Amino acid sequence: SSDLQWWVDLVKLTFRLSDINEDQTVASVAKTLYHDFCTEKNWEVLPGVKETLYQCNGRGYRMAVISNFDNRLERILQHCSLGHHFEFVMTAESVGVAKPDIRMFQKALRVASITPEQAAHAGDRKS
Repeated sequence: SSDLQWWVDLVKLTFRLSDINEDQTVASVAKTLYHDFCTEKNWEVLPGVKETLYQCNGRGYRMAVISNFDNRLERILQHCSLGHHFEFVMTAESVGVAKPDIRMFQKALRVASITPEQAAHAGDRKS
């Protein structure tokens, strides 16, 4: 798939920048990492996250995930028992642009059928 190839190319580039040019070995490692990276054992749900999501759902907040991650994100959220909290998951890979590109947010607003005034964004960056 395209996200797998992107990942393999990224890992190869990373190794090349470290003067490691064994593409076949690196590609094999990259594929293993790619598949392993989307299992729940490699992710930690921080304390309070599930409770907060349940409270938001209970208050009637509609929630979605808009991420620069690839299409594995939905599977990761399901593995971590978080996916059911969200109406949809939108990734940069599926949209073809990445945040902070305004088109990512515009598409999310269209999918949710809401205006910007009806939306709030909670990010993971301080800036």
